[in-house]
Amino acid sequence: MSIASAPDFFLTRHGDELVLHHGQPIPVNPAIPKKRVLVVGGGVTGFTTAWALLDTGYDVTIIAERWADPKNRITSQIAGALWEWPPAVCGKHTDVVSLHNAKRWCMTSYRIFDKLQATMPADEYFDTAGPSVYPLRGALIRVVNDGTRFPKVTEALAVTHDDTRGEDEDIVFIVPRNDDTLILGGLAQPNEYALDLALDSPEVVRMRQRCNNFVPGLEYAEYDADAPLVQGLRPFRGSNVRVERELRRKADGSVSRIVHSYGQGGAGFSLSFGCANDVLELIEELEREVVPSPMSRRRVCRRKDLAEVDMSACASL
Repeated sequence: MSIASAPDFFLTRHGDELVLHHGQPIPVNPAIPKKRVLVVGGGVTGFTTAWALLDTGYDVTIIAERWADPKNRITSQIAGALWEWPPAVCGKHTDVVSLHNAKRWCMTSYRIFDKLQATMPADEYFDTAGPSVYPLRGALIRVVNDGTRFPKVTEALAVTHDDTRGEDEDIVFIVPRNDDTLILGGLAQPNEYALDLALDSPEVVRMRQRCNNFVPGLEYAEYDADAPLVQGLRPFRGSNVRVERELRRKADGSVSRIVHSYGQGGAGFSLSFGCANDVLELIEELEREVVPSPMSRRRVCRRKDLAEVDMSACASL
């Protein structure tokens, strides 16, 4: 599918929910000057938030250290991109504030991903980098999944990291892609900055063995010729995912106009639209000159009834 033939989508806020619509966006009154927003960070969190801001009528500029590149991929390009609740497979999300908000964020993202999947053909498919962030290094092996060397895998298979076991390497992450590629993982290595892993690195060999043990015949898989191993750094935060306004005042005593959204770690895609929705709400508060409050004091669940998700519907989006 070419970009020109892709369906038109736009986002709006309906009550406290970010909603995806199919069709032409509602025109913004040209007589009203657009307010400008600078987004720092060009990954899934930054671009999703920028999309929501643009459709709401803001003039958005994005700055980033690097952009998506097929030859020098950024982390969001190589991510497993598996929607999950709770966001735990590669994320290490255990903070109470994060978990209270995560269901709402995940459900907002789920509804939007579900509508995108239903509308698009099935076979085609602000500050987002803050202080106190450290990397969770991850890596994925890519193999051919055409049914030739082992039975074709058609559903995502995952075993989450379990902190109670005292093991750092217990993740199993096996996710099919639409191009007859299967990705195998995973790793979540805190404070490892170097992207120097190889197929024969000990942790990668162990990762592959865990996947082989999980799916019979996988040991016979052929590596993807273009990218047999991909790796990246997930931006994580020791406490909770931070989606809140800057609480410190500027030197002149005025309220800061910075809104933060970072620390999503390995759950960037699962939380993307939900966090973008909260950013929009926080910017609206700022415009109304509401005094900022800490994230821990905000309402952690604004919906009386969050629809439960049939976990069998979870898929690599």
